[in-house]
Amino acid sequence: MRNSIKALRDTLRYSAWAASAGLVLAGAAACGADDAVVTGGDHADASGSVVLHLTYAVTGDRPVSGTVDAEASAWQGGLLLEASSCAGYSAGGADSHDVKTFVLPESDRDTIVDGKNVYLVLSVANYNGPGSYEGTKVLNGIISGDTPAIWIDGRDEGHGFIASYDGDSTSKVVVKNDGSGSWTFADFWLSESTGSNRQTVSGTVSWTCEEV
Repeated sequence: MRNSIKALRDTLRYSAWAASAGLVLAGAAACGADDAVVTGGDHADASGSVVLHLTYAVTGDRPVSGTVDAEASAWQGGLLLEASSCAGYSAGGADSHDVKTFVLPESDRDTIVDGKNVYLVLSVANYNGPGSYEGTKVLNGIISGDTPAIWIDGRDEGHGFIASYDGDSTSKVVVKNDGSGSWTFADFWLSESTGSNRQTVSGTVSWTCEEV
């Protein structure tokens, strides 16, 4: 079975190349009781020498608690590639629009954590190296057209949890020189959920980086 992390990275590579060439891509992808059981994090047979150990601690309407291995991706020459070292991952790189960017850990989009399908579509724009980045305005998706979001059992709905339009959401990304880091957020809203059905999540996603 083809590794879906590789498939996602290949899609992102092609998207970045097409954008830099001024092309239009049709049909681009839109973007427990005991210790949490994690399946689908199929990083082990992906090529490369870096693995991120990702921990979710999310509360709210769709709580998630558990760990999974994730992809360490970095923009290089307008292409999204797997980072070759933890230091290289923490350094970030220039995306297809020549904006210095840090990509938060990419887990397989079929990954199950705590019984839920969970993944991030997030990056930090105008990245200046390891440090702290506060506020939702520094957040981007990963490729052009992506909305920055945490997805929790949202694929069927077509919506992830995003920063609310009323400014109530908060966000802080911390990146360290060794490639480890965290994203702490509050009141991210499930887009299109309104009124008494409005759903929000808060929490921390942290990671460590290992060269293998």
